Amino acid sequence: MLLLLDSFIVARRVHCFNEGDVLLVTRKRKWEAIMRSTTAVWSSIFVLALATPALWSDDASAEQLPPQPPVCGDFCETCVTIPARYTAGAAGTVALIGNTGSPGNTALEPIVEGLGGTYYHVEALYDASGNHFTESEWTGTAPPSSEATGEPHACSRIMSPFYLANLLPGAVTDIYENAEVPAALIAGFATPACSVPADPYHLNSFTNDSIPGGSCERELEHYCGVPVNDALTTAGGDRVPYTGTQMWNIINNSSTTAPGPYYAAYDECMGVIGSTFPFNNFFGISGLGCGGSSEQTMCQRAGWQAVNEILFPAYPIAGCPVGDGNCSFEDGPLAPGGAYYYLDGWSDFHTIGTAPPVVGVYPPPGYNTWTGTMLGAGKMNYESNGAQGGLCPGASNTTGANNFPLACANYEPATWTGNLPDNIWHAALRLGKPLVQVTSSSGYAASYQSCSETYCCKTVE
Repeated sequence: MLLLLDSFIVARRVHCFNEGDVLLVTRKRKWEAIMRSTTAVWSSIFVLALATPALWSDDASAEQLPPQPPVCGDFCETCVTIPARYTAGAAGTVALIGNTGSPGNTALEPIVEGLGGTYYHVEALYDASGNHFTESEWTGTAPPSSEATGEPHACSRIMSPFYLANLLPGAVTDIYENAEVPAALIAGFATPACSVPADPYHLNSFTNDSIPGGSCERELEHYCGVPVNDALTTAGGDRVPYTGTQMWNIINNSSTTAPGPYYAAYDECMGVIGSTFPFNNFFGISGLGCGGSSEQTMCQRAGWQAVNEILFPAYPIAGCPVGDGNCSFEDGPLAPGGAYYYLDGWSDFHTIGTAPPVVGVYPPPGYNTWTGTMLGAGKMNYESNGAQGGLCPGASNTTGANNFPLACANYEPATWTGNLPDNIWHAALRLGKPLVQVTSSSGYAASYQSCSETYCCKTVE
């Protein structure tokens, strides 16, 4: 075959990548010029020679021929994006992230700011690169509807309770991504090269200490050795005591730019079934199919799903007592002890190590596993007084009625605390660990394109 190439003397048009020109290959082309091709490209020529005998014919016409398969090489540029990085970070450095304006930060903004917090996210550097991290995060993407996933009671449980409890992307190890600013770095505060088990992001982890990991602060505390003391700051620990008024202000925050969880879910729902589509085309089911419930009523239910997922474990508050005819149509598996039923639909539990569910793949892994870590009460679509099926004063939970937030003791506890990034800040202060402030102009290298030339072939159409 090399002899054949060496004696290739007849001119023939071939198409070369990057140049729209036509290259005339003649006996004047020296062997040295041909030899600059790589082995891979030679191989493609050999195959082409066997498959296309006409290529080696005596036709020396200079007329334009139809495009040929890849037969010639050229140097083309390949570029990759190098994520932004912290320039002074080492493996095990913890990065406390301020409000960067990212979708995840924006989603959590009303909670953090409603509590007077400073940091919105926290992650650990996996190595010394400055842009490889271990973390758990939610990108702010709303869960799909129950109608989309095929879960029951789509008119009542507007958002998929399963996906609401298991947000994406969740826990990740050694993810290669942009470092964010503003940030504060705490050197040596986490296990270097920390690896975490597969796990979605769990909103209930903010208020529920029984969930291992689940949110950014708990992930690093439970799996990466970050030394948070769960006692209140008033008792020498790292968690701030909050008031019922603060919780209520977060729930009742109807800001159009950064609403609290109730109004964020309500507005998202109204944007789909109220503003975008006519009433009789809600998620493909008619208003009559939903008992004549208005868009407002259905979206109020979505609002309470979000709030209840954050604040309460699923059971016993959302269970249906054995023999209660008012909720027996929602009976799922019988709970241990036999006093009540879990609610039907997909599971309210999660097994650590199960990968986050993929939107569009239904049913997802773990949907029928009723053991493991109990998650939040996102199936409960009303303002509850804390008892099974009980309502706050003035609240509604009928076929055609629900309500906006009303003052209620169950949503205004005298004192409570949360698993938030500020806890790690307080731990650093308590232990005398310095915080290195990072901004876009200090301790930070911006993202850029890295390009290189490679030898390649391409058919020109």
